[in-house]
Amino acid sequence: MPCFFPDSQLNEGTVLLYDLDEDPYEEKDVSAANQDIVSQLLAKIRAFNATQVPQLNPGIDPKANPANFNDVWTPWEGDANPSACAAPPKPPAYISNVDDISFAPPSSCRVHGWVANEGYTGPSRFVRVRIDANGGGTAFERNATANEPRKVAGPHGFDVALPCKLLEKSGKQTVRVDVLLNATAGAEASFYPLQNSPRCVKSGENVPC
Repeated sequence: MPCFFPDSQLNEGTVLLYDLDEDPYEEKDVSAANQDIVSQLLAKIRAFNATQVPQLNPGIDPKANPANFNDVWTPWEGDANPSACAAPPKPPAYISNVDDISFAPPSSCRVHGWVANEGYTGPSRFVRVRIDANGGGTAFERNATANEPRKVAGPHGFDVALPCKLLEKSGKQTVRVDVLLNATAGAEASFYPLQNSPRCVKSGENVPC
């Protein structure tokens, strides 16, 4: 702009104020006669600028220079062949089911099910049972080993006690059952939901989730 408008006030960082109702084409600067409004607007701009997150620019990588790609901006890292990209990791294969939640208050409320490797093989799996209370956070959590004998699945069943008082509340309680599939030392544990999980309970009865 300086090349075309060398005398423009904008080149000097001047603050301009216009009354758009009376001057829609912004031809008359009224900032000098309205310093209180100018101060208020500048204060709002400073407050807004104070909320900005500092921009963090990574270092320049010469390999990203468009001159390396016929003057076209393009990704420069990784394999140029999309088929060479690694697919997202898949959870280990397993078969499972949350059979039901039984109620025999005041002391016997339980969730039943099973989980095993395909073909009902492999070691007993660890399961995690959680109850999310009425749309809130986790109100109950218990871990168990799925090693109860089952007619078809073999020693891969689980029968976990639940707090009856919690399940008898009028609000909907969400019962989630997950299987632990990654317990490598130093790695974050990976849990995956069982088939037919979650199950929902309200006032001591099974209800749709």
